[in-house]
Amino acid sequence: MPWNIIWTEKAKKDLEKLDKNTAKRIYEKIIYANTTGLLFLEKVEKIENIFKYRVGNYRVLITKINLETISVLAIRHRKNVYKNI
Repeated sequence: MPWNIIWTEKAKKDLEKLDKNTAKRIYEKIIYANTTGLLFLEKVEKIENIFKYRVGNYRVLITKINLETISVLAIRHRKNVYKNI
């Protein structure tokens, strides 16, 4: 079952900062994975209620609001993903 996706302002800004092809790839991968029910979230260690979704060298940080809704918090390169969360 697909979730409702809420994009935070931070996530939108992170997406805008990326080059056009990378941003499009990340956005489409999240939408496609969500519509097919294949959004594989991994729990981020030591941070409560935060999950990551891997897209190439980038990590999308997500939190579950309820059983039907997720919020995209940030999009970062894998080497910088856990700084300033």
